[in-house]
Amino acid sequence: MQKYKHLIFDFGGVFFDLKTRKKHGYIGDVAAILNIPLETAGELWSTHRDDLITGRETPAQFLAKVNGIHGPRVDAKEALERWRDLQAAEKERIDWKLVDYVDGLRKKYRVHLFTNTIDLYTGGGKNPRNHVADRFEHIFVSCEEGVTKSDKEAFLHVLKKPGAKPSECIFVDDHHPFVEAAKAAGITAILYTNLAALKKEFKRLGIAA
Repeated sequence: MQKYKHLIFDFGGVFFDLKTRKKHGYIGDVAAILNIPLETAGELWSTHRDDLITGRETPAQFLAKVNGIHGPRVDAKEALERWRDLQAAEKERIDWKLVDYVDGLRKKYRVHLFTNTIDLYTGGGKNPRNHVADRFEHIFVSCEEGVTKSDKEAFLHVLKKPGAKPSECIFVDDHHPFVEAAKAAGITAILYTNLAALKKEFKRLGIAA
């Protein structure tokens, strides 16, 4: 009997290249759109991060709260549009070789996506996930599920929808704390570095397209 039935992947940093913005990430975005120093943006992000990631606060609400407090006031609508532009969904930033590999895995396994992100695309914007959404049976988004991948309970929560047991799952992410959280939930987890290394680890676990 097949041990693993479900393969769960992160999006940003795995399928979607974040190298061009990963140094400062969302903090860099906040600094740019509000025209404030990185240090100040980091403090704001630290304060609001959990609410944004879990959807308790939208980016528009965040901007309404902090706009003009630490720097010149900006047009909130334009700031939101600029935030979306900073995370533009160019197809060339997607690893299509990995996408093709996952397409092959779908013949034998149920494949899902679980990503931590903010609710930036409601009402507009080009969501990068739209390019690959049809490859996944379920897409779990932190700001929609109300959970974050730093908590093992988040994994147990999302496994309910496909009716999966932790022992039947493999989770792939490029962020070590999230890999550890998945392991704490009883899931076999892999720290993603590149496609060749992933194939090698999958082969060791008996996963083949």
